[in-house]
Amino acid sequence: MPMEDLPGVEGEGVSQKKVKAIEEAFGDLLAAREKRMSHGEKEQAASAVLVQLFHRHNIKIYTYDDKKYTLATVEKIKLKPKDEENGD
Repeated sequence: MPMEDLPGVEGEGVSQKKVKAIEEAFGDLLAAREKRMSHGEKEQAASAVLVQLFHRHNIKIYTYDDKKYTLATVEKIKLKPKDEENGD
């Protein structure tokens, strides 16, 4: 069972030390992480649209901005959800 701080009891060795610079750095890190995750979700959505368009137009390779992009087949192993484990 984790030990909880006692109200009104503070000081070295008694309560968790708070350092303003560390607190601010954590705030910056977590804000940047949230922003990165948000951009990652937008990138995945845009990529999914492109994949659908490649399929719809039967395109395997497309040149955009003097760069060639290919439709890749990605295979990966995923853990089945528990409710599907007994089915196969």
